[in-house]
Amino acid sequence: MRSGHVNGLVILALALGMIGVTGGPGVHWAAAQEPPQQQQRRQQEQAPERQQPPAAASLANQWVVSSLAGRLATDRQGPAGLSVYFGDLHSHTGYSDGVGTPADAYAYARQQGGLDFLALTDHGYMVTPTPAHWLDTLKEADRFTEPGKFVALTGVEWTNSSDGHINVFTSRQEHPDRDQQPTYLSLYQYVKDRPDTFAEFNHPGFDIQRNWDAFAYYPWADGAVVTLEVASGPYPHNLKYESSYQLALARGWHVAAVGVSDVHQWAWGTATPSRTGVWATALTRPALVEAIRARRTYASEDANVRVWFSADGQPLGSVLSLPYGDPRSTTISFDAQIWDPDAQDRVRQVELVDQSGQVVCAWRAGEQDSPALQQAQGLELQATVHPTSSYAYWYLRVEQADGDRVVTSPIWAQAPGPVFAHDLESGPAPMKATQPAWVQGSLVNLGSADAQVRVELVRAGGVQGAGEELLAASPTPLSVKGQESVPFRLEWTPRLTDMGRQDLWVRVATAAASADGAAGTAAAKQEGWYPLTVQVYPATLPELWIDEGHNNRGTGQSAPLQKALLQAGWDSQVLSEGWQVEGPAAWDRAAAVWVGYPESGFSLLPTTFSQAEMEAVARYVQGGGVLILAGGAGDEDGLAELDRLGQAVGAHGRLSALPGVQSAGALAVWYRVDSAGSLEASPGPQPGTTSAEQLVAVEKGLLMAVDASVVQLPRADGSPEAAEPRTQVLAVTEHDQVYAAAEPVGRGWVIWLGSAGWLGPEQSAGQERGTDNLRFIKALSQWIERQRQRLQERPQHQPEAPPQQQAVAHSQGVDRG
Repeated sequence: MRSGHVNGLVILALALGMIGVTGGPGVHWAAAQEPPQQQQRRQQEQAPERQQPPAAASLANQWVVSSLAGRLATDRQGPAGLSVYFGDLHSHTGYSDGVGTPADAYAYARQQGGLDFLALTDHGYMVTPTPAHWLDTLKEADRFTEPGKFVALTGVEWTNSSDGHINVFTSRQEHPDRDQQPTYLSLYQYVKDRPDTFAEFNHPGFDIQRNWDAFAYYPWADGAVVTLEVASGPYPHNLKYESSYQLALARGWHVAAVGVSDVHQWAWGTATPSRTGVWATALTRPALVEAIRARRTYASEDANVRVWFSADGQPLGSVLSLPYGDPRSTTISFDAQIWDPDAQDRVRQVELVDQSGQVVCAWRAGEQDSPALQQAQGLELQATVHPTSSYAYWYLRVEQADGDRVVTSPIWAQAPGPVFAHDLESGPAPMKATQPAWVQGSLVNLGSADAQVRVELVRAGGVQGAGEELLAASPTPLSVKGQESVPFRLEWTPRLTDMGRQDLWVRVATAAASADGAAGTAAAKQEGWYPLTVQVYPATLPELWIDEGHNNRGTGQSAPLQKALLQAGWDSQVLSEGWQVEGPAAWDRAAAVWVGYPESGFSLLPTTFSQAEMEAVARYVQGGGVLILAGGAGDEDGLAELDRLGQAVGAHGRLSALPGVQSAGALAVWYRVDSAGSLEASPGPQPGTTSAEQLVAVEKGLLMAVDASVVQLPRADGSPEAAEPRTQVLAVTEHDQVYAAAEPVGRGWVIWLGSAGWLGPEQSAGQERGTDNLRFIKALSQWIERQRQRLQERPQHQPEAPPQQQAVAHSQGVDRG
């Protein structure tokens, strides 16, 4: 969705009801009410990060790797008497919005597609009006199923245009219907009431659906939804939903990883090499369904790679038991076996990922490996890991030499329960010393009886009580009903001595309720422990204001920028409406103001800067502020409006091409960041050469054109800055075009950027080159800090008045709002 459309909805909500927010004395802005879907996505993007366990818990973990040569047969046989079978759990026919009939699909999948099993999941709302189609699907599934040769599965895809799509697998003559089950909760209940039916989360991308209220967790429905499409789409390399998989698991869902095609063409089994691998006792319908419900599956972009994953002898999908108390006192032994019948498909890397999304064990193929291992067609990896939580899980992530990836179902390790803490978060971001902070999450009761629970936030060197400090606790025990969950929130205030990284624990003590409802005393062995790492910052941080009140490019997408700034020790605020300024003192809090170019076209927000706004920004810059003007490709009117703002401030740079200066067009650009984090001009790497500096790539976009003869003119007023260098070139493109430049104006600076660098496409461009664009943002913040420090050291003088005449001249141009 273009930002203009999003902002149109925002301002429409604003017209219906606006929440006013005061941003310090003298300056006011408003936070508009957003449409629910955009609000949910923004909250997800900008929410405090999921907390990581103490790093020391996993430092010693290492894979021990050996070759499987001579120890693994070339057939499907694996450990524990199981064999692996490959198929597709999401496909369509002409009975909904695909092609062909069920007979066509099953025959093609078996003969041309080479699948061991295929599930047809036509859209339920299209199948319901024609019951004969559903009955024909059931009949053809029975006809094409041949034990040991091929298994045909049946189901329907339940669709909700807002919440998302869910496959429901069943062999009954009845099937769910969105008119009868209009909400995902009613669908969960439908599946739960039918033990021979199970469900799957489909293509769970937040760009197309709300994902069932961001995977809101209901313990009573946990056994109903069994699988999640980590890989989905009728094309190669479709494993793109791992982050959604991690979120669902963190919420508490016990779901298995699958890879599907969602094919609507005559290509069942050939649209993509991606498969679901299933470890089953036999290729029969009952055995296959049993294996899927037991979560013995993995999502693979390769059509035939065998991946086995176990812990303490139990296969993927299992739930192991942890003792109460310190989870780190336990060790779990993992075993992974990877083998591909295609000799060229060797393993590039193997990673063990834990419940925080962190890699706790990694092996990457390299020259340090033995010759036998370098040539191995199959590998076995073993590791011993200490759990870091009373509710822990791990899954395997594999990458082959050709880039194909595999993600397995998890193996869980849980204390006896029945109550667990999930989804821990802390805030606010940034968390500051001497200011109120909080920790929150959910208590989930997987048992049938009600439980009384006490929740505490502690700091402890060891969780057995040595050096323990109680930071916060629930004032009374919380009541959690069986098969339900309740939120909890603990508040505390970090001290000045707490600045930096803090490894904390949430302790959950469960006691059975007495007959009169009072809570009993919880013994130490009934305590569960959950790690939480926070970063505490100083009470005062430099602050960046981000303009989103002019339909700016990147509106609603500033979370990566804010995250990078926070990592650099900066706070940030989003200005979601225009700048309503009552005096220059109101701007003192802002170390810098970031303005992306206004996008013209349909918008209910203004796409021009008012005279009052330009005068306020000019006073801010002349008095020592930093104004960042970020351009990009695509909107000449928006770039011209940003140039107009720069002129009003008194700057000479331009984002739109100047006469006689060739625009770089769609050339990739590079930043160079030295080891100290400083920005340097760099023409980028020359062919055949290497550089020790970190090169950071950004989006292909329209680049700034700077007329050096203009911006390097000395000041004529004799001010102290006159003898200093004028424009500083911060970064240039690989074709010697200026990309980023800082121009002194009055006591402040105007920084011109060719693009933002932190938007999704820009980050992707950097990732393709193995770099991180956000490093530039961090380095830029450090550059600004150095200039602010120098400003404090300079003798004070009266700042220039803003160039009113120039501003007025430009304000008489065409109004593009």
